[in-house]
Amino acid sequence: MEEKEKIIEVEPEKVVVVNDGEVKNEQTSTISDTQHKKQGKGNFGWAVLGFFVPVAGLVLFLVWKNENPGNSKMAGIGALVSVILDVVCYIFSFLFMPIFLAFLEKLIAYMTAFIH
Repeated sequence: MEEKEKIIEVEPEKVVVVNDGEVKNEQTSTISDTQHKKQGKGNFGWAVLGFFVPVAGLVLFLVWKNENPGNSKMAGIGALVSVILDVVCYIFSFLFMPIFLAFLEKLIAYMTAFIH
């Protein structure tokens, strides 16, 4: 005896399959646009924007945190990387500035001695 399946669409995300009186709930493979935004990894362009304009990246991170977490995360990461890189550059500039100035002083002394 052959079993007949009857598919009934209840919601856009769920399908009910009726098989000889037995009811099964199954998820469909269709994903709505809002679900795709929530599951997505985000667009790399938002990370670039967050890197070059960290304030905009922080604002987008805070605004999109719940409704668009993928792009929110990318904008936040871009802003965070930018701020960390700025801090590292400032630290290195203050650490190596005395060494550079000492080298520059010796170079100027050598050049003036060479000219006279």
